[in-house]
Amino acid sequence: MLTKRETSFGNPDLITDQGNRYKLNFGSTEGHPNACPGHFICYIGRSGAQHDDVSLGDPDDFVDEGNRYRLNYGSTSGHPNACDGHFICYIPK
Repeated sequence: MLTKRETSFGNPDLITDQGNRYKLNFGSTEGHPNACPGHFICYIGRSGAQHDDVSLGDPDDFVDEGNRYRLNYGSTSGHPNACDGHFICYIPK
């Protein structure tokens, strides 16, 4: 049996792509237990060169699927910097 392992980072207020990491802003010091418990902002590393901030907006859920990240936006409009016109988009690690 194949088991898919996912780790949800919840519903951050804002995700910013900084090239070599994602900046997650949770809007409160509670954070998220899988990302940054007790912290307002946390960083999740990724492959890539550092660059200026690119907003990925406010997805309903940000999920680590192992080899990629999944952003669920809750509507087919998505976000123009991530998956414009799509409910869900995938970003390779």
